[in-house]
Amino acid sequence: MEIPPTNVLQESEELIACSDGSYDPIEQKAAFNWRIVTPMEQGLTTRSAPVNTNPKYLNSYRAEFAGLRGVIRYMRKNDLHRKKITLYCDGQSCVDALNSRNDFTAASLERAESDIIQATQKMMKDFTDLKIEWIKGHQDDDDETNTLKIDLSRCV
Repeated sequence: MEIPPTNVLQESEELIACSDGSYDPIEQKAAFNWRIVTPMEQGLTTRSAPVNTNPKYLNSYRAEFAGLRGVIRYMRKNDLHRKKITLYCDGQSCVDALNSRNDFTAASLERAESDIIQATQKMMKDFTDLKIEWIKGHQDDDDETNTLKIDLSRCV
């Protein structure tokens, strides 16, 4: 059951969201978690879920995209898509893929994750002010760039 956004999120003009996906190649399992807050860290809304797909295509990239697509779909469905939104993800290649506004061709659709990239980009067209940015992940502990100015350490 999906939980509707809090009134604080509905009333805020700006939102900050973050998403993370994880894949365990030994167990062949993947999951994601996303969170949405205001810049004042109020109105927390979150969701975690397993990534259900053909095990042949299960990887960390797909897990990251499942979280990104999930939070984007949630914001659109709950009428949050007209706000100024910054969405953070620690998957640089996912951020790059979503920020490239390439139209998909038959050749590019053969890429393993092109289905989820295309579906996510289609949803993004409904947003008025959505920025997707890379943020340092746990594997980037020695990198001091791109850290959030607010504490979303509990984000994922």
